[in-house]
Amino acid sequence: MRLIARMNGDRKWKLDPHFRTSRPTLAQLPFGDKVKDQGIEAAAILNDPTWTKAVFFRDPAERLLSAYIDKFVRNNKYSLIIFKEKHRVLRFDEFVDRATACVGDDECRKYQVKTYKRNGLPMEGLHSKTNPHWRPQILVANLESYLHIHDFVGNFSHLGEHTFELLDGVGAWDPHGSTGWGSKGQEALFDRNHASHRTAASNDKKQDSYYTPELLAKVREAYKGDYALLEMLGTSRTANPVNGRPFAGKTLVDLDPRLVSSSGVASVRDMFRAGKAKKTKTTGKTGHAARRRRTRK
Repeated sequence: MRLIARMNGDRKWKLDPHFRTSRPTLAQLPFGDKVKDQGIEAAAILNDPTWTKAVFFRDPAERLLSAYIDKFVRNNKYSLIIFKEKHRVLRFDEFVDRATACVGDDECRKYQVKTYKRNGLPMEGLHSKTNPHWRPQILVANLESYLHIHDFVGNFSHLGEHTFELLDGVGAWDPHGSTGWGSKGQEALFDRNHASHRTAASNDKKQDSYYTPELLAKVREAYKGDYALLEMLGTSRTANPVNGRPFAGKTLVDLDPRLVSSSGVASVRDMFRAGKAKKTKTTGKTGHAARRRRTRK
């Protein structure tokens, strides 16, 4: 986000975008004044071959550990905010259990009904509304619909090199990426000669200290769709950037059928409503009408 702010001429681009009072978001990018205009112009950009569309993917197990270290170890508020643990920070294995409790909207709705007797999607699991820090990457930013038109797919394991290739290819490296970064403003963006941008999760020894073979296998199974995507695109077989064209004509079913929402959603909703109806006594009225009737009395 700092890079986008810098490229847009924002003089405050160095400030942490998460703590700015007028923080820039994708919704505030210059796509027009109305939501309809934004959608039309965004669609035009996505279909315009003169624009470069880029995305970076990360190994799911590494990404999950990075999220845990950043959101639960360095900043322990997420145990309370997301999982309502008031007096302790979740251990990594506990976090993995919560994060992989279910996979896909349908399975997670069923999990929600069975576990909490509530309808909808839970805070746990991997589904379309999961916290974006550990949501399956193919479910982020509508990539399941638009990945095939991405010209550049980078690999987080080669972040410095791939960032240089991307920005240099569009003529943005020298003015926006070559200098001005780092704590003293003297480094290149994700400097290839420094490791300061790497998180603790990218260190193999650090990862080994958190993951047991069993826990790693559990994460790989839960993120099967993302791993299948990386294999399909070829990022797991090359150190070079690739593109999203191999995903053309593919859907989530080709990656992991669990990620696809189906007619099962309706049955889960009906099951939930049926369970509620058994507990609600009415006199030939709907539950809503009966509640209104009692209120009037």
